[in-house]
Amino acid sequence: MNLATIENDKKTALIDGFNDLAHIISKVPVPIFVWRIAEGRVHFVNDAFSRRLGYLSEDLLSADFFNTNVLHPKDFAAWQLRFEDMKQSKSEDHFKMTFKLKNSAGHYERFNCNVAVSERDENGVPVYLTGTIEDRIQLGILKPNHNKSSLFAKNAVFHCFFDRNLQFIQVCPTFKAQFGEEQPKSLLEWVKPSTAPALYEEIYGLFDKHEGDLVFEVEVKNDDQQMSVLRVHLVKRGELSEQLFVIITNITSEKEKELLLEASERQFTQLVNNTSSFSLETDEAGIISYISANVEEILQIRAKDLIGTSLVDLFIDFPIAADKNILDQLTLFKRKIFSIPTAKEYSKSVIINASKIQSRDGKTTGLRAIIRDISEELLTQEKLKTAEEVGLLCTWEQHLSTGNISFQRNALRIFGFPEDFDVDHISKYVPLIHPDDRQHVIESSEQNIRYGLNHDGHRYTLEYRLNCPKDIKHVLVHCQIDSSNKQEAVIHGVTQDISQIKRSEYKTKEAVQRFETIVQNSQTWFWEIDVEMRYTFLSENFKEITGYNLDFALGRNVYEFRNESQLQEVVPAISEIIRKRKSVTGLKWKFLSAAGEEIIIITNAVPKYDSNGHYSGYVGSSRDITSEENIKAELKASSEKNKSILAAMPDLFFIIDNELRIIDFHVPEEGRLWVEPDVFLNKPLLDVFPGSFGERLTAPVLKAFKTEEVVVDNSERQFENGEIGYFEARYIKIKGTNQVLNIARDITKERMAMDALQNALSDLKTSNEELEQFAYMASHDLQEPARLIHSYIQLLKKELPAHQISEKTQLYLDFMADSSVRMRNLIKELLEYSKLGSQRLSKESFPSKELLSAVLLNCSALVNQSNAAIEIGEFPETIHCDPIQITRLMQNLISNSIKFSKAGDTPHILISHQEKDNFDIITVADRGIGIAEKDLKRVFQMFARLHPASKFPGNGLGMAIAKKIVEAHEGEIQIESLENIGTTVSFSIPKAPQTKS
Repeated sequence: MNLATIENDKKTALIDGFNDLAHIISKVPVPIFVWRIAEGRVHFVNDAFSRRLGYLSEDLLSADFFNTNVLHPKDFAAWQLRFEDMKQSKSEDHFKMTFKLKNSAGHYERFNCNVAVSERDENGVPVYLTGTIEDRIQLGILKPNHNKSSLFAKNAVFHCFFDRNLQFIQVCPTFKAQFGEEQPKSLLEWVKPSTAPALYEEIYGLFDKHEGDLVFEVEVKNDDQQMSVLRVHLVKRGELSEQLFVIITNITSEKEKELLLEASERQFTQLVNNTSSFSLETDEAGIISYISANVEEILQIRAKDLIGTSLVDLFIDFPIAADKNILDQLTLFKRKIFSIPTAKEYSKSVIINASKIQSRDGKTTGLRAIIRDISEELLTQEKLKTAEEVGLLCTWEQHLSTGNISFQRNALRIFGFPEDFDVDHISKYVPLIHPDDRQHVIESSEQNIRYGLNHDGHRYTLEYRLNCPKDIKHVLVHCQIDSSNKQEAVIHGVTQDISQIKRSEYKTKEAVQRFETIVQNSQTWFWEIDVEMRYTFLSENFKEITGYNLDFALGRNVYEFRNESQLQEVVPAISEIIRKRKSVTGLKWKFLSAAGEEIIIITNAVPKYDSNGHYSGYVGSSRDITSEENIKAELKASSEKNKSILAAMPDLFFIIDNELRIIDFHVPEEGRLWVEPDVFLNKPLLDVFPGSFGERLTAPVLKAFKTEEVVVDNSERQFENGEIGYFEARYIKIKGTNQVLNIARDITKERMAMDALQNALSDLKTSNEELEQFAYMASHDLQEPARLIHSYIQLLKKELPAHQISEKTQLYLDFMADSSVRMRNLIKELLEYSKLGSQRLSKESFPSKELLSAVLLNCSALVNQSNAAIEIGEFPETIHCDPIQITRLMQNLISNSIKFSKAGDTPHILISHQEKDNFDIITVADRGIGIAEKDLKRVFQMFARLHPASKFPGNGLGMAIAKKIVEAHEGEIQIESLENIGTTVSFSIPKAPQTKS
């Protein structure tokens, strides 16, 4: 099966049934299993998995053997639930679980399991899962990585292909999920340049073989610079294949264990090499047959030079009786001090502890001894005696069998007790211990005594507070238990007054804590660099400010944290500073954070020198001033913006101080000043403008100082050319200062335009009143001729005999009569329309029921004639309006709804009410013929007729009158209509104003 077949047939597995991979995965040392979700059981296991649990592969693959015999019953339920969730998910590619598996011995073991989707069907549903297991081993030194951005899960296994160019060409879903869009394109990204040539030669050699495999390890860093170790297993599949199959296994955990073992071995070696004791063995004659290697470090004598010599000859003053067995004598000298020569001119004091080596039949075959160098201890004891003499500390002894204590005499003087004070028993001493420390001291002492009775020479140290007559003292007590004779076991102790040291420690600790608190809560970090400008020290808050881990930053050059473009500018200057060993003050940099953002820092630093006076680098501090610089930039931009705004505004600005002097000003391009700036600048206003005008100007300034509110004042002034200027001025105190801002606007042109407008409005008002009077008189006088015409036509019809009037003449007379009626109605409506402009509304809170009753009564004849149905919704108790005008308005709307009803239909009208934003909204809706959309704009125009008069009679003034009535009520009227559907007219009138209680 080649790669092309796999790509074209998406319904098959990535590798059909995993049969083709069996011989490959079986070589991987990590335990691997393949789970088929549909069957709910193990589909494949490799050799490592079988070996780890001790089963045969055939057993594990048999039906449900794994589920019922190997997997713990409680964990099996969790697995089943997990797989059901996986069936529903088309995006989840990886999960972790912990479960128990029973090995072939019948014992359950707990494992960590990493599972990844290795195949999905054409619908994206998971089919196969590939998993690895690892033992739950807790490492005491190495902590597991819990970072979400880890590059790989522990022991995760991925598989893929790459071609002769080492490009990844087919990857499993887990590989994609771990890397995302940033997945590596080539194996080259993982291989170090120094090892690449040799590795490439081996890989290309594998391509030329019929079959074979190659295993190597690579180290890969994630985004947080954390290292993962990967084992890459390449397999050649067939002679003609141009691709290599790749299995990638995360072996970071294994590497961590190896490092842990190496560290343990190093620690053990250091422990042995740093001890002050060496061991040896002799034969039955006392001849040294073995001696530990660290004897050379203690005695400066090589171990091989001592092998074969007598143990007795090793010491200077070792007493040996000729008539006694040498091995018996050597075992008696426990804890006795002897002198032993060294390769140099001085000797060392040692203690020997020896025991016999016996065979199974009880025969002594030699001696095993541990020899401890106590030269430093003896020197310390000499210093101890000197310290006792000068009163720095005191010694004491306590007999464990009786509890009696004997103190050196200077103890009373050191701790301030009177000379007659007697502490001869432990029961008298314990109450002197501070109550907060007493329980701890008792428990610790008892624990050490129990241990010391079985381990002669056991040492321990206690630190606690002691209640002394004058104050509380801190003491440090060194104890050693002599239990060579358990019946007479004794504690030898030295008590030191460390109160002064503690006070200094507290002060130092407080100072350090204060300093650390200040540093941690500030945007300043401290650092040191070496001669190559690499960081050798960084304070903890470096990570919080920059986002970099200290482990990542330490050892890196400071230039690595700057942009390339900036380096060209600053490197020469920095190099010159370092060359001359100058101190740095206030140097600004652009530092590149871990997030890739530039932060601005200001740096102060001084050069440092080693003990020989040689230059060794710089020590300094850096502070993040990004926010400060941003504020400065914003302030600068704001200042420039304000200047631009000032330059564009037509106002004059003046700054006046508390001595009433104009200290600054701004005049627009077309602005005018009463006097030149050199006359008023930095001079009191009353000196520049004496008299009443100066007092007029200073009054609002003083008020603004006092109230700190905006003070508005208008003034006028005659200029030198005789023109009068008008100004509107606003005064306000500038917060935080003793200054007032005066904004003055030259409103001369506006004032003149306003005066002209007032005159025009007055003339217009007079003209409108005359026109209204004319319209009223004209319409009133025109009604009489129309009435006379109509009356005489009727008389004419009565006077002429019917047989003398032809049909044509009768038609003419009817036309004349109808025209005179229409003329009278038109004149009547015009008169009504003109009255609406001159009459004042008589608004009141009128009962809604009475209003609606009046409307229906006025329309009753028309309603009865058309058999119209009128439906009225809920109305409030009262409507605030002119009842006569609103009655006329609603009567007009109802008449229109009946008039424009569909032929043959019974008119249906709905009258409703609602409240919105303190307005009463009344709606009249019908199901009539409606209005075309193009005609809606003409409805409210005077004399607007949308239909022929022969079809729908009227003068076209009804809706114009309605609009005028609504606008007189300070409301709005709207109309919505659809042809052959109906028309809805809504008008709003304000509700009654609220009265204050």
